[in-house]
Amino acid sequence: MTTFRKLPKEVSCLTRDWFPKGTDPLVESNIRFGSRVVNFGVVHRLFFFRSGRAGTIQFFDIDKTPALEIERISKMEYVPPGACKEKSEQAMLFLREFLETKGVELTVSYHNSFPFISDASNFLHHEIFYLAADIINLLPNSHLGHSHFIELKLGGWSGSFALCSEYNDPTVHIYNFALEGPRRNFIALLLHEIGHSIERIMEPSDLEKLEELRKKIQVGLGLDYLDGRSARIARMLSGLKEFVAETYLVYVVAGRHMDNIGRIRPDQGDLWKEIKTIFKKYFEGIEYIK
Repeated sequence: MTTFRKLPKEVSCLTRDWFPKGTDPLVESNIRFGSRVVNFGVVHRLFFFRSGRAGTIQFFDIDKTPALEIERISKMEYVPPGACKEKSEQAMLFLREFLETKGVELTVSYHNSFPFISDASNFLHHEIFYLAADIINLLPNSHLGHSHFIELKLGGWSGSFALCSEYNDPTVHIYNFALEGPRRNFIALLLHEIGHSIERIMEPSDLEKLEELRKKIQVGLGLDYLDGRSARIARMLSGLKEFVAETYLVYVVAGRHMDNIGRIRPDQGDLWKEIKTIFKKYFEGIEYIK
């Protein structure tokens, strides 16, 4: 039996292209990775993450026109940098208590990566906590609190090779990088990392079948976040672990597209329907609609 759950608008927007054609490549690449502009009189300085895993910040001066465009888009796309302590703590408590009912512990170790921004705060914006709850509430209870996912960690950095977030069994860890930049990166990375935990509880026969199907894929499905749709497809097809994690994300956000590939490539349609059937079993018959 199929049941449907409605996606929040912040989640469903990941199915759309992020930038219109003709966007300045300098602007697009820096928005994708959460860069920020600070104006020093006539000088416009771009601050960016050299390393998502270590939080290293670098900067260079840029021309006024792209600087103003990055400022304009970032105000629409980014999680706000300023946070009220009282609202942040209230929202954090809400998420912590919500996760406790799911068997997951919340750990927060955040400090602002851009202290030179005038409205910067060392408290996470309350929006992040409520958005995380909305995303997690979409999932079956069986995806939470199992032995391979018992902690959600928001903030801080890591010594691993992961650039933006990581799954370190049994912890899903979202770095500062994804908490301070575009909302769509946070949404996608949270679901992607939870997907890694689900790979740990899949039956060996299902993993073997997914690996067999992955090797036959000629038309991938990817969402437009971080370095873009094509890069996410390449990562999806690079190996079984990334295939499961990225397909988990696609199932939630754009599962209906898994049914439609056959219209474009008939030879790939049955393959993707079989992949969807396996994931639908672990989602206990749940599908998602806008």
